[in-house]
Amino acid sequence: MPRITLLLLTATLFACSSSMSINRTYEDPAYVDRTYSNVLVLAVAADYNARSRFERSLANALESSSTVAREYYEIAEGDQEVTREKILAAIERFGYDGVIVTQLGSQQRELSIETPTAETKVVRRDDRAVDFFRYDYEILNEPYQINVETEVVLVSDFFNAADAKRIWTAESKVMDKQNIAYLIEDAAAMIARRMRRDGLVASQ
Repeated sequence: MPRITLLLLTATLFACSSSMSINRTYEDPAYVDRTYSNVLVLAVAADYNARSRFERSLANALESSSTVAREYYEIAEGDQEVTREKILAAIERFGYDGVIVTQLGSQQRELSIETPTAETKVVRRDDRAVDFFRYDYEILNEPYQINVETEVVLVSDFFNAADAKRIWTAESKVMDKQNIAYLIEDAAAMIARRMRRDGLVASQ
């Protein structure tokens, strides 16, 4: 198959609004009346750019006149290994009262390729964590239209910093046909809204 560049493709990427849902899967009743005002935001991902973008998006979504949220990559000064010792040191140094940790639960991508004469070709794959928030595109040597739909499930755990106890967990599902930036922004905003709804941080 001859190689062709993206500039030569007669493809159209469909863009539409993302479909989102979030469900709380765990809550410790001993902490339901506690609200946190100084939160460390941490994402677990193999790709540093995706991790830092998500941490920044969630921290911005949580920030308010009564809530301070700080990205882990900022206090770690870049792409540094995430360890329990470093998190505890950050808590002691900056006085965080809560820590929100988000990681990839699962990811499924559906890629359909439509040509003027051929039947639609659908490719499904389950991605490893290393492919966190990445898109793959198949290039064909003919005019075509690509539809990409990615379903990402994120698991967010909130910890009480004083005793390092997990007190809240939520699973977020985002289905998106746009791009990485939209997917991350949508997921972060949805998680922040749920945290406010459940009283983990104060309402704006």
